[in-house]
Amino acid sequence: MTVLDTDQQELWLVDRQTGELISRDPSSQQLRDYIAKLEGDLANAERDLRGKRARVSTLEGQLDMRPETYDRRVEVEEIVGEWRQVCGHPNARLTPDRFDCVRRLLEVTKPKPYERRHFSLAFVGAAHDPFVTRRKNGTEQKHDDLTHICKHFEEFIKRGPLPTEGRTA
Repeated sequence: MTVLDTDQQELWLVDRQTGELISRDPSSQQLRDYIAKLEGDLANAERDLRGKRARVSTLEGQLDMRPETYDRRVEVEEIVGEWRQVCGHPNARLTPDRFDCVRRLLEVTKPKPYERRHFSLAFVGAAHDPFVTRRKNGTEQKHDDLTHICKHFEEFIKRGPLPTEGRTA
């Protein structure tokens, strides 16, 4: 509904969708109902706008974290290169998932940041003692993908072979 004021002395209530004249002289109750409806519409529009702004903010944050603009990109590429070599995946690509999992581990600060050697230990652990499942056809599948290693990072660090000197039996 729309309220029209043609000559400042007469109010007309008109349906917005059809353009149909509802009342030439709307009652105060009709006007209050119309105002309440408009306030509801405004509240819904503001809620939608907040949601859209939040989505834009999220997308802008993702845009800032693109691999091309990441300041430690070279380090990520070196880590992925080492994983390819140690775990035997020479043709594996640097996918966004792999890039993000390494980036997240590099940005850990609490309790303390991971050092470069932690990645080396995790890759050696994955190569030495990978998580293996048996498929229905009898073959085995090694779970030594970089994303899997990153998800279970601490566990793969512990899986590495123990040094022979100083080992207690």
